[in-house]
Amino acid sequence: MKHGTTKNYMRPRKYLSELKLHEAKVLIQQAHLSLTDIAERLGYSHLSHFSRQFKRWTGISPMEYRKQVAVNSLVENLEL
Repeated sequence: MKHGTTKNYMRPRKYLSELKLHEAKVLIQQAHLSLTDIAERLGYSHLSHFSRQFKRWTGISPMEYRKQVAVNSLVENLEL
């Protein structure tokens, strides 16, 4: 295979990371789930490992993301 011939190719590790990030964001929006439960569901043995990785992906901690989502949801509901 020639280099650069596949336009939409994504390395497997990057693809799996993006899937995990998407799932993490979905789960974090579910307030009844603890961050520890979410970390375990995503295959992390420690909350600290999950938190560190999430912050690498997004620039904010999972707790900050959860708060941000809650505020945005509240604002959207007020605008309706």
